[in-house]
Amino acid sequence: MLSIPKSEWKKVITYYEKGLSMREIAENLSVSIGAVTYVLRKTQTKRRDRVEARKAEFNRKAPSFTIKKIDSLSKKELQAFGIALYWAEGYKTGSASGVDFTNSDPAMVIVFMRFLRMRYTFDTTRIRILLYCYKNQDVKNVMNYWSKLLEVPLSQFSKPYIKTGSESPKKTMRYGVVHIRYNDKKMLIDILNLIHSYTQKHCVGTQAVNEDAL
Repeated sequence: MLSIPKSEWKKVITYYEKGLSMREIAENLSVSIGAVTYVLRKTQTKRRDRVEARKAEFNRKAPSFTIKKIDSLSKKELQAFGIALYWAEGYKTGSASGVDFTNSDPAMVIVFMRFLRMRYTFDTTRIRILLYCYKNQDVKNVMNYWSKLLEVPLSQFSKPYIKTGSESPKKTMRYGVVHIRYNDKKMLIDILNLIHSYTQKHCVGTQAVNEDAL
C-alpha cells in the first residue's frame, strides 16, 4: 500500500477531526484505508466508535431541503398550526428516519401538507403516502381522493394497508388513514426543534414540560 508522508499526517488528523471517514480520507489522499489507519494509530488519535462514526456521517450529509423565510403573519400562523399538528399526530421517536404525519381528517392532513410546502423548498417527488383502509372500502377511489386533495401523484403512494377484519360502517373511517412521509431525518429534527422552541416559549415553568417534577 502507498504510505502517507509524515508531512501529510497532520492533514489526516485534521480530516478525521472534521468528521471524515477513513475511507473518505483515503480517497482524498489517493492511498489505502490501511495507510490512514496506520497514521491514526501512530499519532494515537482517538478513534470514533460506530455510533460516533454514524453521527459524524449524518452531520456531514447535506439536507435535501432548504428553509424558506417566514415573513408574514399568515405564514407564521400556518407554521404554528403545522407544528401543533405534528406534535400531536407525528412520529417523533429517535429511531424515525424522517417525517411521518398520520391522520384521517382531510382538513388536518391538507393543512400539514401546506405547512411543509410553505416552510421548505424540497424535492416533492420524495413524498410518500401510505393509506390504511378497510376491505369494504373502494381503495382506488380513496387513493384518488387523497391524490387530488394533496396534489401528490398516485405513483408516490405506497402499497395500501387493507384491514381485513370486519368493521361496521359506523367505525369505518370514510377516507381511511394516511401517512405523509418524507425520508430526511434532518427535516424531522428541524420540526422537533420548532416544537421544543414553542414549548419553551409558552410552557416554561409549568409541570407540562418540567420532566424533573415527574
